[in-house]
Amino acid sequence: MRLYKRGTKWMADLRAQGLGRVSTGETSKAKAETVAAAMLTSKLVANSATATPEATTLGVTFETYKGTLDLTKRGQRDEVTRVKHFVDWAGHGIASAQVKPFSVTRWAKGLADTKSAATVARYRASLSGMFRWAIQVGLVNENPVRGSWCPSQSDTEKREPFSKDELKRIWSATEGTPLEAAYMLAIYAGMRRGEIVAARFEDVDLINSTIVVRGTKTKGSAAIIPLHPVLARWLKAQDQGGQTWIAHTRIGGQLHPCSLTAQQQRMGLPGFHRGRHTLATSLLEAGADLYHVSELMRHTSVKTTQKFYGHARPAKRHDVMSMLPDLTA
Repeated sequence: MRLYKRGTKWMADLRAQGLGRVSTGETSKAKAETVAAAMLTSKLVANSATATPEATTLGVTFETYKGTLDLTKRGQRDEVTRVKHFVDWAGHGIASAQVKPFSVTRWAKGLADTKSAATVARYRASLSGMFRWAIQVGLVNENPVRGSWCPSQSDTEKREPFSKDELKRIWSATEGTPLEAAYMLAIYAGMRRGEIVAARFEDVDLINSTIVVRGTKTKGSAAIIPLHPVLARWLKAQDQGGQTWIAHTRIGGQLHPCSLTAQQQRMGLPGFHRGRHTLATSLLEAGADLYHVSELMRHTSVKTTQKFYGHARPAKRHDVMSMLPDLTA
């Protein structure tokens, strides 16, 4: 559904839903959206004998809800993508009223295997939005997302660093590919995915052994960090050939973050963000000062570093415990 103005009133383009272009009679866009949504719901109820809370299918509910959104806006397209993930998982043919909290829980836990807690929360919020709308228009009676499981940030925030076996697999599988550059920057510079794709060869100063990190979380900001000797040698050995980007496409263009992740997932390799955990955890276990590690990780607070990266490997904890002397002697 697309809204546009004609004079002082908002129009709704509902041709895809078989209603043509109609006037909402409203001068407020928010009210116009509500009116247009009501029109679509009325059409559904009038044309479908199954448009009851007991029999409306999940697929019908989804398609009707989708019709109320402005898909020219990226945020609303993302909403549709997240809700569709659940609809495809649960099945288009089941009754919307049969979706229960335990089903949403199973779906969310499956998401949590590959996505962060924050991402799972966004997926749940999008799904909840559809069911709240469905309750308002009388297609369902309850919101199954309420009462379902949602991971807390602590469920995923303390990811383990790469193991030795994982590192061997990463270097073996990525040698000579854009992913090799990505993992080098993630592990030896602690770069996030957005920072990796923004890294340029001109940001590297081999004389002073530094690199400028761009594309940080703070928009428009950049940080200068020292180059690790391994990363410095790797960068020096690269045949730039006029390349701009350190991690680049086959034709030398800038990689999109999603493209980088897609390549990593196709190869069955662990996520880049664990490279940050590997760097921070390894430095802390080697005795580095928490304050300096926080600076290298480009955190706004030392507390953030301590919370996310201050954990030690299980074997290291055993080493620490063995330092306690025998107090029974």
